[in-house]
Amino acid sequence: MIEVIRISWIFSVVKTTQKVNGLLYYLRKLPLIGKKIPVTVYNSYELKKILTVLIFIWKALMTLGAKFLWLGLSYVLSFFAIRFFSGGPFVLIPLDQTIVKQGLLFWIGWLGIMSIFNGIWYSMDNNEVNFLDQFSLPRQRFVRGRLMLLNIVETVKYWPAFFIYGLLLRNPLRVIIVGSLSYLAISLFFYWLGRKTYTLTLSQRRGITWTIFFAVILLVAADFWLDPTAKVMSGLLHPVCWLPLLILTILCGYKLLYFDDEGGYLIWQVERLRNLDAAAPSAKNSQYLGQGLSMQKKLELEADSNETLSGSQYLNDLLFKRYHRILQRNLFIRLAVIGATWLLVIAGSLFGVLKDAKEAELIGLLPLLFFTMYLASFGKTIVQMVFVNCDVAMLYYPFYREASTILSGFFYRFRKTLFYNGSIILGILLLFITFTLLNPGILSLQFFMVLVLLLFSLAVLFSFHELFIYYVLQPFTSEMEVTNPLYKIISGIFYGIAYLNLQLNVTGLSYALLVSGLSLVYIAIGLVILWKKAPQTFRIKE
Repeated sequence: MIEVIRISWIFSVVKTTQKVNGLLYYLRKLPLIGKKIPVTVYNSYELKKILTVLIFIWKALMTLGAKFLWLGLSYVLSFFAIRFFSGGPFVLIPLDQTIVKQGLLFWIGWLGIMSIFNGIWYSMDNNEVNFLDQFSLPRQRFVRGRLMLLNIVETVKYWPAFFIYGLLLRNPLRVIIVGSLSYLAISLFFYWLGRKTYTLTLSQRRGITWTIFFAVILLVAADFWLDPTAKVMSGLLHPVCWLPLLILTILCGYKLLYFDDEGGYLIWQVERLRNLDAAAPSAKNSQYLGQGLSMQKKLELEADSNETLSGSQYLNDLLFKRYHRILQRNLFIRLAVIGATWLLVIAGSLFGVLKDAKEAELIGLLPLLFFTMYLASFGKTIVQMVFVNCDVAMLYYPFYREASTILSGFFYRFRKTLFYNGSIILGILLLFITFTLLNPGILSLQFFMVLVLLLFSLAVLFSFHELFIYYVLQPFTSEMEVTNPLYKIISGIFYGIAYLNLQLNVTGLSYALLVSGLSLVYIAIGLVILWKKAPQTFRIKE
């Protein structure tokens, strides 16, 4: 075990050091900041050592915090679920000892669900395989020993959270013992079961997984609905049950450590990993180009372009006509969702469900429109479509990179994107019009004026944004990879802004005016940047 601990520590240090190198490389790729970081930073051993230690500390703190979070969340969910189904008062203090025990049982059930997928569907990663090969380590002893060690370490990390939770039950020692043995027994059992079932077909393994999954769900449901389940936890906390739990843990550990076909299992894991690596290039940047690659398979070559057009206009016109049916189908899906909501509005209005609605409540829904448009927008779809099916080939030609051609292509694509996004916006506007016709007197004219401004701004913003950052950054290579980290950062920030809109508590129309104003200012500044920078940046990246 000492050897396993030593090798596992070396593996963790190597893995963390690789992350540090990747972080430094990533920072040097950033515009402005990257130029100020010298290449010699890679040779600074002391800097890397400090960063490695900081990352270890950060990971340790985050892991300990997560343990408190899971136990606390288990209690809170149990409390609200039990109070909801029983009709009891939603008063957290004083603590109900019965619910505290049921919260611990819910944590064990949640642990079982996670262990199903971590164990039965366990997969080695490239770092482990490469480490084993580079240092010529005994594969079976390292993998099994490291799994045992990791589970013991994870259990120890739970001890502070177990101690605090145990104080709620006035017996921390019992919670630490039962929690630790439960964690080890469940985790080791599913790691062993994953080995036992690896030779089965995919459908058989799925069947076993979902059978156990629903059995655990029934346990969780019983924990919420049946008060006697708290007695189960009381029994587990009694010292009489500690010996059976210990025996079960030792048995699961023995089964894992002495599994007969460990060699065959690890060979299967490595082959599976290699198959995934072979498919990785096509899936690596699926978030950024997956839709475009998927649409490429459905290309319709029979479309005819307008013969009066020429140059890039002709190419764009032909491209959008070839993908007309696919884009229309995607639009119909989005409109069908809006149509279903429209029917609900009609039904709610006719049956009087919405008659007591107030304008202030509907104003509170306005931030939802921002996130809705983020999900429904055609911006990403069209950017991926035009790069994969046109720009990846045409950007090698000098005429295609001329300023007039770039700007002409941008505005053509912007109009097309605005058409599809505008159709969605009109559908959303129809929802509000239908509501006010069936429920007169609730929404004011001022509300509708601001609503129309907001919807117009969102249509233009989401039609402009993706095309703008695509033309200014053009992050894609001919190998369908993303090389510009700034593109990923901006994409993440924009998603964060969309998500944060859901957290806003809006009570007035100033939100709509602010979003509209900022959107239009952003577009105006973006057009200036596009005019000056796109001719220099819109090219294939190496």
